[in-house]
Amino acid sequence: MRYYRGEASAVVAITDSGQSLQFPALHVRRFITQSGIHGRFRIHFDDNHKMINLERLPD
Repeated sequence: MRYYRGEASAVVAITDSGQSLQFPALHVRRFITQSGIHGRFRIHFDDNHKMINLERLPD
C-alpha cells in the first residue's frame, strides 16, 4: 500500500544467503495482492548488475 500511496519507491528483500537486497518497487507491482506480497522470487541481472526480470518461484 505504501507504494500505491507514493511513499515507497524501493523494496528491501532478504536473500537466501541472508543479505539485504534493495530494488525499485515497480518490479513487484504485478505480484501485489490485498494481503501484500508473499512467496519466493528469483531476480535476473545483466552483466552490469542492472535488474532484468523478477519471477515468482512455484510454492
